[in-house]
Amino acid sequence: IMLLHGVGFVPVVEDGQALGYVDTGTVRAIDRENWDTTRVEDVFVALTPEMRVEPREPLEGLLDRISKSGRRKFIVEDGRLFAGVITLSDLVAHIGVQRELAPEGGTPRVEQSI
Repeated sequence: IMLLHGVGFVPVVEDGQALGYVDTGTVRAIDRENWDTTRVEDVFVALTPEMRVEPREPLEGLLDRISKSGRRKFIVEDGRLFAGVITLSDLVAHIGVQRELAPEGGTPRVEQSI
């Protein structure tokens, strides 16, 4: 799926709940000869609390988490249900749009929720 769609990060979800993810690092660790027989459930990276965010988490808090951890991708969960993925690139794009729409001389507001 990753090669077919050109993505480097895929969340692993079962019955609506996020279990973990597979990324290019995960795939690179698998011998190419085993790609056809390797199952996602055998290689995915399990989520930790640090990898999870809620939809109402303030952007400022998430930016702080990114700064401290170096992590660039987070799984968004509404309660325990998978709601999506938010990345540093998403946040930078969002702030860029806010900056463009801010009044002349104004600054973007980052205290909104994700």
